[in-house]
Amino acid sequence: MLHDLNKGEFSVNSLDLCRIDISANIKVPKEDIPHYIALFRKTRTKKGYKIKGQRKSYIARENGFTAENKQAGKAIAIYNKEAQLEQIGKHKQAARASGIMRVEFQLLKQSTIKDYASGKTNYLKIMSCAENSEAKIQEMLIHHFMDADYYKGKEALKLISASHYKNNRKEKMQCLIYQTAIKHGVFNGKQKMQDTYKMADSTVIDILSALQAINVNAVTLKKNGKVKYLQSFFRYL
Repeated sequence: MLHDLNKGEFSVNSLDLCRIDISANIKVPKEDIPHYIALFRKTRTKKGYKIKGQRKSYIARENGFTAENKQAGKAIAIYNKEAQLEQIGKHKQAARASGIMRVEFQLLKQSTIKDYASGKTNYLKIMSCAENSEAKIQEMLIHHFMDADYYKGKEALKLISASHYKNNRKEKMQCLIYQTAIKHGVFNGKQKMQDTYKMADSTVIDILSALQAINVNAVTLKKNGKVKYLQSFFRYL
């Protein structure tokens, strides 16, 4: 299709290129998709990203979200592909999309496209983003989310206590788990840790790295929920 767009009077190169979406379909157990979406919603770690359209969303809250950084001209969309297709009336396609989580990295400004795409023409820029798109999605996910398993709060605290870290580090790791839970997200939990302990951002990032090293996510599962454990989403990539 892109080869066709590169021909004729109205080729892709004659247009203004203002947005590119890099996407991947990730196969996940269908019953786990709502849980991963809820956990990812809480795992926002980077400054500037806000959940878009929480009141008037194109898709139900349990089926996905878009986190956008307007200033940077970037957004991350994660959603249940089957549910999204059902919602727009494409029922046959929805049946084929069962168990698929769609992950999109959206480049929303020409300046942002220049940072991520190579090539002088629109066609070459689009093709450079299309090449190895799954690898680019994985790189983006690693940058924004933790690669670690999910536990209920009590179990996470036990695993930290049993780890090889010194008591002072363990206390801070446990505090971050607690603050992430009560502040409804990693980013807000990080900010509370910085205020409470007068920590630099780099120090809190070190604590997140320590949690990841023992395969414990800072985001925990619901206390009264049926799910007791979920492996890292990255195992499906």
